[in-house]
Amino acid sequence: MSHPYRGDGGDALDGDPLLVVPIVHGRLEPAKRVRAALERFAPTAVAVEVPETLAQPFARAVERLPLLSILRWRESDGRAAHLLVEPADGAIEAARWARERGIELVCADRDTEGYRGGDDLVPDTWALERLPPERFDQLCASGLARGDREPEPDEEDARREETMAFHVRRLLDEGRRVALVCGVAHAGRVRGRIATPTARPLGRTKRDVELFHLAEESSREVLSEPPFVQAAYERWRSGMARAEPSVLAAPDGAGGDRRAQIASLTERRRARRTTEPAAPMESEPEPERYGLATRLALAARDRLLAEDGERVPVQALAVLLRMARNWSRLEGRLSPDLVQLVTCARGAGGDDFAYRFWELATAWPWQSADPGLPVLRPTVEELYQHAARLRFRRAVKSRRHLARVVAPRPREERPGQWKAEWRGQGVASYPPEDLVIEGYGALLRRRAVGLLSSEQSRSEPFVASMRDGIDVRETIRNLAHDGRVFVREERRVKGTVGAVVIVFDEDARDERYPWLMTWQGEHAQESDMALYATPPGARLVGPGVARCEYGGLVLTLPPGRMFRVWEDPYFDAARSKAERLLMAGIDYSVEKLIVYVAPKPPRSALSAHAARRGRKVVYVPIGQLSPAMRERVRVFHVLDGQRVRDWAPRYIR
Repeated sequence: MSHPYRGDGGDALDGDPLLVVPIVHGRLEPAKRVRAALERFAPTAVAVEVPETLAQPFARAVERLPLLSILRWRESDGRAAHLLVEPADGAIEAARWARERGIELVCADRDTEGYRGGDDLVPDTWALERLPPERFDQLCASGLARGDREPEPDEEDARREETMAFHVRRLLDEGRRVALVCGVAHAGRVRGRIATPTARPLGRTKRDVELFHLAEESSREVLSEPPFVQAAYERWRSGMARAEPSVLAAPDGAGGDRRAQIASLTERRRARRTTEPAAPMESEPEPERYGLATRLALAARDRLLAEDGERVPVQALAVLLRMARNWSRLEGRLSPDLVQLVTCARGAGGDDFAYRFWELATAWPWQSADPGLPVLRPTVEELYQHAARLRFRRAVKSRRHLARVVAPRPREERPGQWKAEWRGQGVASYPPEDLVIEGYGALLRRRAVGLLSSEQSRSEPFVASMRDGIDVRETIRNLAHDGRVFVREERRVKGTVGAVVIVFDEDARDERYPWLMTWQGEHAQESDMALYATPPGARLVGPGVARCEYGGLVLTLPPGRMFRVWEDPYFDAARSKAERLLMAGIDYSVEKLIVYVAPKPPRSALSAHAARRGRKVVYVPIGQLSPAMRERVRVFHVLDGQRVRDWAPRYIR
């Protein structure tokens, strides 16, 4: 461009009363640049690229932030035109900065009907995180130029730039220190026009403009930046505390007002203060796209676990971010957009995880049930020429089954209601989950017997007997060597499985799973169980219904024989909760074999202890089991007495 920009965020020379900050509209990084530049320059008047006919409703919309607003007016041909007022836009940030400090704000643009703009070739604004502003502006100038010359503006752009130059010139003549925030395509030409005094161009100065509150469902799809990016920017610029994942988005079925969720969060913090020292609130860090995407992925993983009981490994989150980064670079950008992030979330963790990711990414925390304005619900097709469509194929697909099986889960009438009603004196299990854990135990028993049979079987060359059939693998292996056929002899395993020990997490620090319990089977087909798990009162999903996670458990048959495993001094030689369960399995098993499923095998001392009792520990690495089934079994529910079984199915999915 004809006027190069300095690296301080604008084109202001030392002693110059004019600062010009070029921006790309609707992007996070230029908004941060504007804020920093204004703080350094300290203007006494701010001019923004907003039509002067919108000045009054625009100022009111800026005052309402962080409540979202949208301006609507009718053009001469009857078509509706709109202006979104959202935090992460450089012009709106400049207007907020001026209004908050009592500085004069001037809407300096010309009211132009039918203006659609063009697709300017500018770099991805994430480059401002790594490049000085003047280098970014040089790249913008190269993209906008045609050959070696700056492009000539069309007639409408020329009138708009003359109007902006007129307003800025007037402020300068009044002795003001002026900051102008406008699009990168106009900044250099406006600066050039300011040097030459001009008359005010002819144009509309009044217009009927309506101001609306942006509906919650519309805010999920029409904001220029994803709501999670803009919310982080809003918290950072306002000095708010960093948001916890529990209030990033409303759960299924929750409405617009978030006061109930915030009250619930306050109650949880107040409860924590009684048991642990107070910690300083962590303020929101300066927002950066990749850091926000990482936080969002972690929050979506936690929401999926809390609401659906499904786990997404950390490795999948790394794949998500790497895939999104590579995809954006293939598209010629430096950072992924929301569609790319959600699509990569689907590839890394499935449709349920992608839905939770989208749910958090598109939630605006400052919605209100009583916004004080009419509510407008524009669609993305009404505001933009191009739109992407996302579809989620969640676990329950059929509308008939959706209505019958997954009815909306009832909610608390007031925050903390279920916790206040929890007694925790006579806990009971949830029968359908008892069947699941018993079936899983039977599966592990069969798997252990199969492993032992495989270890004891042998292959030999075929001579006179086919034994238990041809050993295809050994035959192929020796085919090139001597061409002999090998047969396999299966040797029967002596003994059956009497106890199953499953260790999901050894809990080395003895912090996550403080609840220790021994349960008796209620009938002949139900095992006795000892377990360690998360406390039942920590997460309630219904009145008297608590959601828990196993850290580890032991199952033994026949029932009615296991008592007080955690208090029995006979097992005090155990070094951990997992070892105590294994020792209990060895002691209470009436059969020879004990299945031990864990991340690592038991100590040799425990295997020797089992051998002295005439038992054998069969170790099955937990990594060999299906992760999906493993996570399904790990989550269970505890009921506040058997009476709760009457209504528990309404709250447990």
